[in-house]
Amino acid sequence: MNPEDLVNDMAFKDDVCPKCGALVIIGEDGPICNCTLKKEQPAPVEEKKEAAPSEPKQEETPVFDFRGAISKMSGAPSEAQIQQWKSRHGAVYSFAFDTTRDLFIWRPIVRSEWAALRNNAAVAQDEEKFQEQVVVRCVLWPAIGPVELKMMRAGLIPTLFNVIAHGSYFLPLEFALSRVGEL
Repeated sequence: MNPEDLVNDMAFKDDVCPKCGALVIIGEDGPICNCTLKKEQPAPVEEKKEAAPSEPKQEETPVFDFRGAISKMSGAPSEAQIQQWKSRHGAVYSFAFDTTRDLFIWRPIVRSEWAALRNNAAVAQDEEKFQEQVVVRCVLWPAIGPVELKMMRAGLIPTLFNVIAHGSYFLPLEFALSRVGEL
């Protein structure tokens, strides 16, 4: 029981406890003082400390081999082509919906491209067109044209758009703030 909680619900008596010298509070169950409060509070529970293992346990997370998966796909870019893209764009990433198809190599969108798309009235007013244009510009492989856009699964463009946006540092505020530190 917390003494501050008791103050609001109880009347004070002008008596002082002979044992602890504290002011006695008259509660529903009779007089209460520091002695009574100390008896009512549960003893602190000691946390059991486990012996530290000699090596910390690391959970094995399977890592998807993007390069291996790409190399097995028909018409895949060579390592030299991937290096060219890296030289030109700075960063190149891959994203796979599964290991045998729907694997994409993409790059982040830069601010000037983003602004040009947002300033294009025909694209900027239609969010679906805007997302398509970002994906078409940023997916390096496989090429995405009008025919591919019509034949893709419905959620592919919005998902790729979100992945590209995240890779271009359009981040949720909470995530961004978790990366802030005072120096």
